[in-house]
Amino acid sequence: MLHQNIKKQKYFFQLVYFANYRFFYFSNSFSFSLTLTRTQMTSHGSSEGGNAQSHTDGLAREGFPRILWEVLQGAGYTMPPQYAVQLFEEHRVPRCRVRMTLEPHPLQPGWRSLDSESFGFRVEDTIESIALHGLTTFCGFHPLELSTHPIGLFPVEKEDDPMWKDRVKHAKDVWALYPGQTAHLTVRCMNALYRLQAV
Repeated sequence: MLHQNIKKQKYFFQLVYFANYRFFYFSNSFSFSLTLTRTQMTSHGSSEGGNAQSHTDGLAREGFPRILWEVLQGAGYTMPPQYAVQLFEEHRVPRCRVRMTLEPHPLQPGWRSLDSESFGFRVEDTIESIALHGLTTFCGFHPLELSTHPIGLFPVEKEDDPMWKDRVKHAKDVWALYPGQTAHLTVRCMNALYRLQAV
């Protein structure tokens, strides 16, 4: 299912290359932030049945985990998502299971959880995929809050979503106001998607 969403993302990033993003407001205040906490939280845990386990925040390299954290940080989250990684073999093929968890929003406890799980063959790719899924899910859960944020044009699950189409239609206005931030995020998203699809 995640791989189907990744294919849909390719079309989006081609569109976004020529389109624009918007900035968003939470609680009537400008909350966009490109500041990134550079602490890498990696730990190795116990083994279940000989399967290695570890935990990371995924922020050690550029990609969707960093982009997701920056969007969440701008929305008021105080801790980045954590990725629990379990390595195992299935029919003698190395596999991995990644579970993404996010602490509840400190001021919005009613917001839906982004916790999810994915299986893959390589840890880095699976973390990228689950972060991409988390980003898409967060944008789908909060279309109004993200309507003026650069990530507001991030693909939604339904291609005919009227709110998303409206944001695409009016994106040129925000591009004119914030060209640097919009271009920067667009390039980062395209680069992360390209690397994810190339492997």
